[in-house]
Amino acid sequence: MAKTKVHKEQKKVIRSWGHYKVLYEGNGFIVKELVINANSSLSRQRHKHRSETWNIVEGEAWVYLHDSNKIKLEKEKGIFIPVNTWHKGVNESDKEAHIIEIWRGDSKLLNEEDIERMRLKM
Repeated sequence: MAKTKVHKEQKKVIRSWGHYKVLYEGNGFIVKELVINANSSLSRQRHKHRSETWNIVEGEAWVYLHDSNKIKLEKEKGIFIPVNTWHKGVNESDKEAHIIEIWRGDSKLLNEEDIERMRLKM
């Protein structure tokens, strides 16, 4: 039987760009909601132990993949971000952007420490 955990009391974690909540944890995956504030962005980053899929559910946002590929998130189509791929989420609008993010990887290695940030501005 697969181990799953629904987060009934979803703890909001505040960041400079907005906030996130873990919604659900399963065997080899985690589901989060990211809320990127208006005119804000996440850091440019990559992960050694997880891939991510981003689906926008409200607002507007873009994802920079690799160095220059700018892709608009669309409600009908998610963006897959493979392991070790540099990426950055950006909200250029005047309203919050709500994104459902799915992490996939080894359950023992799925955590917030699996992040490498590049401080250079894109």
